[in-house]
Amino acid sequence: MLSSGYAVGITGCISSEVAVRFVELADKKPSVVVLQSTGGDVVAAIRMAQAIARNRLRVVVRGHCLSSCANYLMPSAFTVHMEEGSVVGFHGDERLTLSRLTLAERQSLSSLREVEAIAELEREFSASHPRVAQVHLLQAIATAPAHQTVTIERNGRSMMCSGMGLLPWFPSAEILKVLGLVEGVLVRQDHLLPEITSSFYSTVSPAASSGGNPEASCV
Repeated sequence: MLSSGYAVGITGCISSEVAVRFVELADKKPSVVVLQSTGGDVVAAIRMAQAIARNRLRVVVRGHCLSSCANYLMPSAFTVHMEEGSVVGFHGDERLTLSRLTLAERQSLSSLREVEAIAELEREFSASHPRVAQVHLLQAIATAPAHQTVTIERNGRSMMCSGMGLLPWFPSAEILKVLGLVEGVLVRQDHLLPEITSSFYSTVSPAASSGGNPEASCV
């Protein structure tokens, strides 16, 4: 993690140690948080997301924001911008993982209670953060097997959607803008923590970005 006083950068894997340090910095209300993370510990990520939401922080994605970074940190921000060439990737959250376990898998999973506890923490957090809740529903559709019927609850009504078979799901910046998860795309912000360089994920973003709006598959 890096800090310049007015900006905080989150790089690499999210851990409980990273979360403790980040919450301290976030509560000082930096102007912006630069994200470049492959994800990591879900509980730690939710704690960091709570700090981002509490302080209404602005986020800029540089290079990549994947897994827990995309599930919690990015959608908890007051505003989100992506630098050109950046990638946001989803492969499901804790509730989706839990819901997709077979009975045999549940019975054999030694950490089932831990997974259930994390899923409940995730549910509680998303209940008061609409963008986080939206991300959960969108990736439930995007990552479900192609053409499988997915039933979601949105705005007090049930909707029937068709799975898109995208696992992982790398929505383009344009799709993220349409979905209201990103405000816009920026050229490289060299004044913001220049030591955080572009990542190798940036070089594969055109091929990795999978089109399609999950909401368009719902009736």
